[in-house]
Amino acid sequence: MNGILIGVLCGGALVIVIYLLVAAEFAISQLPDVFATLVNVFGLTLVSIFLGYGLLSFPKEFYVRRDHKRLVNRCHRHAETIKA
Repeated sequence: MNGILIGVLCGGALVIVIYLLVAAEFAISQLPDVFATLVNVFGLTLVSIFLGYGLLSFPKEFYVRRDHKRLVNRCHRHAETIKA
């Protein structure tokens, strides 16, 4: 999954750079600025994806596991539904 994401983002970056070099009035001396922007976009994309999962899944898991009676009751209810 990560390989697909990185491949798509690198392919998109390559298309953008080729477009800028061919179609737009763009000098090669401006490439470091473009790469810095692309790296920032890539980093922000990964941070938003990872924080989206981390900020929701870890606290929810710890919240559920903090009350052992509730966890045991939930497991019993789940076992009864499977049994029936």
